[in-house]
Amino acid sequence: MQARSIVYNDSIKGLCIGVSLQFPKGCEIITNEPANRYLVIRCGGCKTFTYVDRFQEWKLCPICGATIEIRRASHYLEVEDFRVAEQIVSQLEQHIHKTRKKDLSYEEREQLRAQYTEWIRGQI
Repeated sequence: MQARSIVYNDSIKGLCIGVSLQFPKGCEIITNEPANRYLVIRCGGCKTFTYVDRFQEWKLCPICGATIEIRRASHYLEVEDFRVAEQIVSQLEQHIHKTRKKDLSYEEREQLRAQYTEWIRGQI
């Protein structure tokens, strides 16, 4: 199996709908295994953003302690690295509080996914 190497050297500008995300620079991941994937989700109780491994079935919310059933939770994005997921969660929380919105619109979710895809393409 060929080793995968992903180097995160750039920040994602404007990924979170007008918010400039900053990611760990020079972070390199080398693995012979298929990349882990993480889902950025939201708690149905307190509406806090969080992330989980894509194979998890449930997660306890770190804020309210509610059990989040992953297949029923709102999925915002799927990413390859937990550090990127942490940054996106943080920036989404800031964006929601700054704009005083309850949630991202369908168009904003699609924009988020498209911008993340473009960023990943630039990393390869």
